[in-house]
Amino acid sequence: MKIETNAKKKVKMSNRPAALFLAAFVAAWTVPAHGGDTAPGIGTDMLRPVTTIGREDIVFSGQHTLLELLDLHSGTNFFGLGRPFVAGAGRMVLLIDGRLAGPLQDRDTIPLSMVERVEILDGNAVGALAGYAVAGAVNVVLRKDVEGFEAQGLFSQPAEEGARSQSGSVLWAGPVGKGRMMLGVDSFRRGEIRPADRDYARASWREGGSFSGTVGVSPSGNTVIVNRDGLRPSKADETRSFRSYGNCRTEDGYTGALGNPFGSKGADDTGCGFATAARDWYTYRYNQTGVFAALTHPVGGGAEIFSEVRAMPESRGILRKAPASGQFAFTPSNPADFGGDDDDLFRVAHTFVAHGDRKLRGDRREYRLSLGLRGRAAAGFGYETQVILYRDEYDRTAGPFVSKSAMLSAVASSAYNLANPLSSPQDIVRSTALRLDREYRADYREFSVALNGAGLRLGGGKAKWKAGAELATDKRRNRLDYRDRAGVSYRIADVLGAISASDTVEYNGERRRASAFAEVSLPFGSGWDATLAVRGDDYDDVGGALSWRVATRYRLTDAVALRASLGAGARPPDFAALRREPSGSVAWVCDSRNHGSSTAPCKLHEVTHDVAGNPALDPELSRSASVGASLKFGRMSFSADWFRIKLSRMPLATGSAQAIMKLEAAGALPPGASVTRNRSGDPVAVGSTYGNTGKEEISGFDVSLEGAWPTDWADIELKLHWLRRTDYKAWNAGVRLPGHVPRDSAHALLRARWGDIAAHWSVHGRSGYANARETGRFGSWIGHDLVLDVRKPFGLTGARLTAGVINIGDEEPSVDSANPNALAIDLDSLRGRTFFLSLKATF
Repeated sequence: MKIETNAKKKVKMSNRPAALFLAAFVAAWTVPAHGGDTAPGIGTDMLRPVTTIGREDIVFSGQHTLLELLDLHSGTNFFGLGRPFVAGAGRMVLLIDGRLAGPLQDRDTIPLSMVERVEILDGNAVGALAGYAVAGAVNVVLRKDVEGFEAQGLFSQPAEEGARSQSGSVLWAGPVGKGRMMLGVDSFRRGEIRPADRDYARASWREGGSFSGTVGVSPSGNTVIVNRDGLRPSKADETRSFRSYGNCRTEDGYTGALGNPFGSKGADDTGCGFATAARDWYTYRYNQTGVFAALTHPVGGGAEIFSEVRAMPESRGILRKAPASGQFAFTPSNPADFGGDDDDLFRVAHTFVAHGDRKLRGDRREYRLSLGLRGRAAAGFGYETQVILYRDEYDRTAGPFVSKSAMLSAVASSAYNLANPLSSPQDIVRSTALRLDREYRADYREFSVALNGAGLRLGGGKAKWKAGAELATDKRRNRLDYRDRAGVSYRIADVLGAISASDTVEYNGERRRASAFAEVSLPFGSGWDATLAVRGDDYDDVGGALSWRVATRYRLTDAVALRASLGAGARPPDFAALRREPSGSVAWVCDSRNHGSSTAPCKLHEVTHDVAGNPALDPELSRSASVGASLKFGRMSFSADWFRIKLSRMPLATGSAQAIMKLEAAGALPPGASVTRNRSGDPVAVGSTYGNTGKEEISGFDVSLEGAWPTDWADIELKLHWLRRTDYKAWNAGVRLPGHVPRDSAHALLRARWGDIAAHWSVHGRSGYANARETGRFGSWIGHDLVLDVRKPFGLTGARLTAGVINIGDEEPSVDSANPNALAIDLDSLRGRTFFLSLKATF
């Protein structure tokens, strides 16, 4: 497939970021730089957390990793996490001590035992990061209070089988010469969760019943699909029928013949199901070990070097899935056995039980090194320079999968028994089996330099500024090799049973980036300040990207403040969208061009659908605005913000093979899309690529209420966080996309402490929402946690014991009312009621 590129696009904005940065930098530099403090991280006073997950909150959460604490709880607005994640995890920026964590935002290499607090930042606080931090950011502040040794262990056990987890860490911190160092080692182990161990997911069916009443059952056990005369059914004329094929014995993993497969409405339709939930795992069996080191040391002249090393030399996961399945055409020896004739199109949805369960093993290694120098020059301004090196290595093996071409040959020659796969000769099974070897590599290097200071005195104090530049290279490679026993490699389109999207997409790319940014904080008066930020990024593959943000805060009284922000950003497409190598699948389509506007059933054609990346993509654009207020009264504080986010030029695939056929018929094929026909004029291949065709609009408001009251009998603390999405819409190429999200998500906690003993009660949940087709609804979900914490247990100084129950009500995942196999899963609902025990000792 040929893809046209725009040679001019690469340089069309290349001078704009540099010019904008130069103007902002000159404006800041001309302000006399006298006084002001060296500001770490993104600088000035931009970091204003809306809310904070403190050290106590982390301990009481019972979570093992930063990934568990952040990503897996953002859906219930845990401590206000919903706001930064509202536009998706890929558009949330992770900071560590105010510095960008890196392009991959690695959460797994930061042990929770080393985290002092997690600050939730809204759009007002991310300044020159606006291009990436569309809805906000999360700043992880590492601990500075460790002195000597600290050891901690955490054990958690669900009431049901699976997901038993253990983690442990050892920290040491102390002086090294005139500097200070912190070292740590941590380990984490978690068992798998299987649907067979959960009542709501365990495979179930009624003998001779219908697929509509099953759980954990696939209709692709061994079901023949018959299209009369090879026609696609229309709404007015159902031309399709289904028949169960083979013995379909339960002892072989099948369910026996069940009615109405694939949602059919024919009274005589049957299918042979396969109990996939009896063989699948929901989650990996997983273990990882990490090391961490941070050092600061003075070097004279008021300067200090700082360095940080994070490494995860071991991270291994194992996953099991039911045998591969897929659909392919075949020619039965006696079409009448399936209620058809010679002119019909016969397909079979088949599970390759003789090939056995698919097994996946993954081995990941991550390394991050940063080294920098910061200080204050004689002129009074501060400086900071830093080098970051990051490498991610992931190797994955999986199988057995099945070669479609080899299987078609085996079926045609009767070497493979389609009706009874377990009776097929083992050499035929082995010769049609494939194994995946996947190699993923990511290498990132960055050099940055920044200056900051204070100068012109305004009504509220001195203006502060920060300006800097960055140079970075980013290399990503995802290589796939599906091979048979003889070492012959197969195209991805020939593979049946691929486990995930990452196992079907190959790409190899390198990106160089030059960036410049400037931020200015202007205290116009004692109660009014504003911040302005601009950032320009120049990418060698997609051209220039400009981001800016303006935020202001006005304090009406000591208790009441108003705030607002307005910004725009741009971020580059990922490597898969840009560099994806052509890979595809098989589809059956109607020839829309020749079929015209007829309402009659349409003849089906089997085509290859190849999807490729598009190196001519432009950066994605974002626009955001927010207005809010904060109020303090007594020992309580209240804040509320309205926000709106608009995303445009999102890189999305053109669409399904049938959608491309319709575009061809309308004479509206977009660049990169194609339809290939044979000499008879029939379609044989469809090609598509990515385009800047996506758009989203999100609006809503988030509210927080916090308070603390010391009393004669206990110290009480209350926190409430509520996020409401008032609107969510998405489009691709002007067509409204289906899909719904929970409108409301909330978290509340109540904590009381009596001396060395504390009790903590937490409740978090989300509202119900419609499924994508609006045929059913996922119910609301609410989970409760209860924790007891004891300092100096049994009189042991320096010790701390914490025990609790997560999801104490054993609330199960929400189920689609129209499809019992569709679940709204998160970590707490998947594990169910989970007990945990944590012990920490310092010495």
